Amino acid sequence: MSDRQLAEMLDRAVNHAPQMHVTGDDMLAAGKGRVRRRRAVGIGGALGTAALVAAVWSGLAGGDGTLLGTTEIQPATSVWEEGETVDAALFTGLQTIDQDQVAHAYDARLGRVTSDGPVTLTLSDGGEVVEEVPAQSPVPGLEVFAGERMTVAVWAEPEGVVASVPLVGPLDPGGPATVQRTQVADEELAYAVWAGDVVPLPQAVRDVYLVGQDEVVSLSGTAVGSEVLRAGGVRALAWSDRERGVWGYAVDGQDSPFLEQLGHWPAQPASFAFSEDGRGGAVTVLPEGAELDRMGLADGEEVDSAALDGREVVLTAAEGDVVPDVTFTLDDATYPLDAYLADLVALDTVGGGQLTVVPDEDGAGGLTLQDRTGTVPVELTLEELGDGVVSRAVHGSTVVVASGWDPGPAVLTASRVELVGADGLPGWAVPSDVAQVALPDGTLLTLMTVDAADGVEVAGAGHQVGGEIERWTPPVTTVGGVEMRLLDGEPVPHLDGGPLERLDDGSLGGVRHYAGASWSGADYLVVPGTGAGEAFVPLVGESDGQVRPAPEAVLDQDVVELGGQPLTVLRVSVSLAQQGRSVVLGGAVQRGSGDAANSWALAGSAASAHVVIDPGAVVTVAADQGVWLLYPQGSTDPEELQAGRTGDDVLRLTAGQDAAELTLVAVHPAGAPGPRVGDVEGELTPTATHDVADLDLVVRTWRTDVGGD
Repeated sequence: MSDRQLAEMLDRAVNHAPQMHVTGDDMLAAGKGRVRRRRAVGIGGALGTAALVAAVWSGLAGGDGTLLGTTEIQPATSVWEEGETVDAALFTGLQTIDQDQVAHAYDARLGRVTSDGPVTLTLSDGGEVVEEVPAQSPVPGLEVFAGERMTVAVWAEPEGVVASVPLVGPLDPGGPATVQRTQVADEELAYAVWAGDVVPLPQAVRDVYLVGQDEVVSLSGTAVGSEVLRAGGVRALAWSDRERGVWGYAVDGQDSPFLEQLGHWPAQPASFAFSEDGRGGAVTVLPEGAELDRMGLADGEEVDSAALDGREVVLTAAEGDVVPDVTFTLDDATYPLDAYLADLVALDTVGGGQLTVVPDEDGAGGLTLQDRTGTVPVELTLEELGDGVVSRAVHGSTVVVASGWDPGPAVLTASRVELVGADGLPGWAVPSDVAQVALPDGTLLTLMTVDAADGVEVAGAGHQVGGEIERWTPPVTTVGGVEMRLLDGEPVPHLDGGPLERLDDGSLGGVRHYAGASWSGADYLVVPGTGAGEAFVPLVGESDGQVRPAPEAVLDQDVVELGGQPLTVLRVSVSLAQQGRSVVLGGAVQRGSGDAANSWALAGSAASAHVVIDPGAVVTVAADQGVWLLYPQGSTDPEELQAGRTGDDVLRLTAGQDAAELTLVAVHPAGAPGPRVGDVEGELTPTATHDVADLDLVVRTWRTDVGGD
C-alpha cells in the first residue's frame, strides 16, 4: 500500500468521525492535521480500511490525551432504571452528505413511550422525524439503537474511565463517529454514532472497552488483560481480549486508542506509529508466537514489551522524527517489521518478477495481482475464490490461492502446495514465495507460487508441522457466517475461530442445539441427513408441559456437506433456549410431497415408524426421542402439525376433522398402561390399537361424537 493510499485512508477515517456541532471544513482540517503526525500499519499492510482504521477514535482521552486517574473501574449494569422516565436530546446538528450529494442535519432525542417499554431514539432530519428506533441491550450497561440511517450506542462511563472504545463485529467496518458525552436525565452518558452516509453500518455493537490509567475492563464483564509499557519517556497502556481475539493500545498524549481484531490471523501484526514534539514512537502487536529481537535496536532507541494472550506488544521510542523499526524472530527466522509487512503483500514469481496482492476494497470484494508495471495479469472475484484452493498461471509461475486457510503464524516458512505430476502421483512442494492478506469481509487469503510445469496440477494446500505436513480441508461456511468443522467426528459450528457452546443434553437424537454469539441475536440447530427443500420445524417444550411445533422460530437455513454427509444448519430464535439450556425436544422434517401419506419425519431419529389412523391422519413415532407427531395424511402445512410426549400426552386431532366428531390419539410404551380417556358418560373404549413392535410402542385412538343432530 502506498503512502498516498495510507494517508487518504486515514484522512477518510478521521473525517468519517464528525464532531457534533462541527462543520465539514473543520473536520477536514482536523483530520489532515492528525494524518501528518501519525502513520498506521494494518493487517499485513493490505487488509484495508476495515481493519486499518479499526478504531481511529478522536477525543477519547481526557484533555491533552493523557491517561489520568487511578480509580478501580466498576462498569454500570444498566443505563436507565426499569420504568425510569427518559425524555432528553442526545445530540443535535450532526451533518452528513449522502452518496447522492444530499446534505442532512440530524437531531436525536431519547424517550420512553410506555413505562414498561424500551427507550426509543427518535431521529429527525432537518426537523422532520425519519426514524424511531427502540433500544436493544446486547450486554448489560449498553443500549444500541440500530436504525436504517445510523447506529447509535449509549453507555455510562463509571469513575476512573478516561477513554471508551466500542467493539463492533464480527469485523469493524471502519470506525464510528467520535465518542461524545452529554447529560441525559441529570446523568452524563457516553455515546458513539455510526452514520450510514459516511461509514458502513456495523452488523452489531458487541461491547465497549472502558480504559483507565492502568487497567481496561469491558462492559460485558469479558476478561481483559492489560499491561503498562514505558520507553523513552513515552507511556502506553495495552490490553487484550482473548475470547474475541482483540488487542488494543492507548498512548499518553495521543488522542486515538486503537483496536486490532487479529484473532483469525495469527501471522498478522499491527502497528500504530507517531512522530510528535521531536520524538518518534510506535506500538506494535507482533505475530502470534513472535519474540522481540532487542539486539536489532539502534543507538538511542528504547523499548518495552509485554506478552498478552500469546502475542508480544512492543513500545519503541527515540528522539527525532524517525519512528524506530521493530525486529522480531518467528519460526527461527528474523524479520524487520517493515520488511515482514512488505513480504506479506508481495509474491515473487519463478522468473524473478514480483506481484503485489491487492484486495478489492471498493468493488465486489475480490482480489487482483499487479506486476511492477501496474498491469493486472490476474483478477479473482469472490465467487471464483470461494472457500477452497484456486490457481492461475502468471509469468511462468502457478499462483495458488487458498481462501479461508490459516496455516498458522509461520505462514511464510511452513506453507506447502500439494501437486499431482504427469504420472498421476501426488507430492508436496515448497513454494517459491508466500503472501497473506485479508479481504474486507475478513476472509484470509494465503497465496503461494510454484513452477508452472507442464502436466502438473494443484491438488491442495498444507503446512509443515515438525516432520509432517498437515493437509488443509477447506471450511464449510453457512448461515450467519458460522463455519462447520468436524470435532471428534461430530459436526460443530464455529464462530470467531472457536466452537459454539452446546445447549441440548444429547436427547434430541442426531439434532444439536448451539448458542450463537451474544451480539448475533440467534442460535443454531444442526440436523443430520436432511436435504435441500426439506422444511424443519422445532418441537418446543412449553412451561405448561405441552409440546408445540414452532416453525416461526426458524430464521434461516442452509444445506451443506461435511465429511461427505449432508447437514441442514438452521439459524433459529434465541427463544428456543431458556436460562442457557435448550427447550427443544426434537424436530419435525417435512420430507414428502402431497402424494405421500407420511409427509413428516422426526429429525435425527435412528428408527421411526408411521401409522395411518382413521379418519385419514398419520402418527409418526420414534423410539429414541420421546416425542411423536400427528398430522392429516399427506399434509405439508406446518400449521396442521401437532406433537406430543410419549406416555404423557393425549392429542385431539384438530385438522381435517368434522366439527361434530372428536378424535383423540396417544402413544405409550408397550407393556405400560395406556391413558384412560372418558367423557361425561364414562370411560371410552379405544377405537383402535396399533402395536409398533419394532419400536416397543403402542398407538391408540378414541373417537366419539361431541354434539350435533
